[in-house]
Amino acid sequence: MNDIKHGSFQGTSWSKEGTGSPVILVHGLGMNRQMWQWQMDSLTPHFSVICYDLLGHGESVKPEIPCQLSQFSGQLLALMNGLNLESCALVGFSLGGLIVQDFVLNHPEKVNALVMLNTAHGRTKSERKAVLARVQQAEEHGPASTVEAALERWFSADFSVKNPEI
Repeated sequence: MNDIKHGSFQGTSWSKEGTGSPVILVHGLGMNRQMWQWQMDSLTPHFSVICYDLLGHGESVKPEIPCQLSQFSGQLLALMNGLNLESCALVGFSLGGLIVQDFVLNHPEKVNALVMLNTAHGRTKSERKAVLARVQQAEEHGPASTVEAALERWFSADFSVKNPEI
């Protein structure tokens, strides 16, 4: 069984499990690092897996003003520096994918592999603004406040009617 380490660095709550090359998992909007729990058994025998809560999510600090993408990317850089990681593989889901995209563009020397899951690219200014509005909603009212709207974006009305368990 792997030792699980937990910590907080500059207001960022994180956990680390496993041994091997470092992999950092970055969750999506309105979620927290626990979203990765089902992947841990497969990853930790091979990698040192680090999960953390984004600003305004989970147990990390909640900024007084809404975060910009550059702040989330800066949070990731601070975490890597705090954990003395020269480079790592990054995996980002949804908003986490936007963050890792921004990060690799600004710090390519810190990234040796990049995986983006269910992540948009080439969003317009208004689409990026809508994402940041959802970030603010999650920060102010909790992650659960974004669930219904997310389900409406992700699934058609017909699919939702045929699959009420979702």
